[in-house]
Amino acid sequence: MTDITEKDIRNVADLALLSLRDEEVSQYQKDLSSVLGHFETISRVDTDAVDAIGHITGMANVYRVDDAHPCSQEEREALMTNVPSRDGDHISVKNVL
Repeated sequence: MTDITEKDIRNVADLALLSLRDEEVSQYQKDLSSVLGHFETISRVDTDAVDAIGHITGMANVYRVDDAHPCSQEEREALMTNVPSRDGDHISVKNVL
């Protein structure tokens, strides 16, 4: 099991802007040592025969061409009646960035 010192716990707490009581430092010291011990166990597992994967679901991005589809002026006006703010024939939106 990995030995984490009280100084290590206090340093991490300071970096995270956390204030810890003495009993919390002791408990976190045990908990973090245990977690890191599990990582040491996992790192000893032989994974040479395991294929690397980029995404667990195997899904891939699907792209489509962003084409404008022409419509009649009547269709455009019917659609634009639901727009809260417009600039001529364009939908006006607030800046995001």
